[in-house]
Amino acid sequence: MTQSEVVENLTGEPGTEVKVTVKHAPYEEDPVEITLTRALINIQSVLGEGHQPDDSWNYFIDEEKKIAYLRITSFVQETAAELKRAIEGIQNQGAKGIIIDLRDNPGGLLTAAIEVCDIFLKEGVIVSTKGRNTQDKSYTATPDELLHGVPMAILVNKWSASASEIVSACLQDHERAVVIGERSFGKGSVQNVIELDDGKSALKLTTASYRRPSGKNIHRFKDSKEDDDWGVRPNEGFTIPISEEAHRAYLLQRAKKDRVRGKKSDGSHPEIKSIEKPEETEKVDQAPPPADQPKQTEEPAPAGDPDAQLAKAVEYMMEKISGDPLTPTTK
Repeated sequence: MTQSEVVENLTGEPGTEVKVTVKHAPYEEDPVEITLTRALINIQSVLGEGHQPDDSWNYFIDEEKKIAYLRITSFVQETAAELKRAIEGIQNQGAKGIIIDLRDNPGGLLTAAIEVCDIFLKEGVIVSTKGRNTQDKSYTATPDELLHGVPMAILVNKWSASASEIVSACLQDHERAVVIGERSFGKGSVQNVIELDDGKSALKLTTASYRRPSGKNIHRFKDSKEDDDWGVRPNEGFTIPISEEAHRAYLLQRAKKDRVRGKKSDGSHPEIKSIEKPEETEKVDQAPPPADQPKQTEEPAPAGDPDAQLAKAVEYMMEKISGDPLTPTTK
């Protein structure tokens, strides 16, 4: 079957059932038939360090030092609301520092990225667009700000793209956060979809690119060089490249922490009230498949350390909280 045929067979009205046949690795046993009940599934985009016994997220990576850790996996309609709820929780518990993990985040809705930036700023430009035959547009922050004065670090890697680059570039340019990790992917194009042939076909046309508050370009064009301004570079002294082996180990480590093993969720996450599409669905282009990855010019971290980037962010937070002078290193 084609992918669309698979989707058509699997999806249906909530409450109805569908049977799937599964073969488990190492694929020597007979297939197992599983009956699934269809439902509206609300996928959280703001995750924590791991699950607590009641399946709710633990948003602290260091309970004693009150260092919070929030991972945004994508930018969807509910991301800003989820983030605000998580921040209110860590504020009530006395958070002294916060790490926002945007690694492997391919992007999503432009509106969600703007709303996330607005949470941490009280004024200034968030992002702007500039292109050919289009009117330049600029988005600015509103006065409401959360976690004022609390030090912040943002983790990015070479697969952090589009909306995640808008957020990290914005908070870096406003000196609200230190960016740690690897240079981001460089995907910040504005595209319009023009219907053709009475809707039977369409043309997707790139009309502009996103600019960070400093005015520098985000998008990595085909003729862009390594020395050109594109993407988001870590702050000086905070570049932590890792090997492909270490990246795979990190992904496996995260997958284990994300698994729900205990009781049912505490219900803190609101159920979807409607399955209608939001009115504002403008997306920043997401990262393409791995074949188009940017080169990493620095020596990667040892494969034995699957999360040297997070370790550096925790070290930075420790220094900020203690008040000791920062001594950033490249390893």
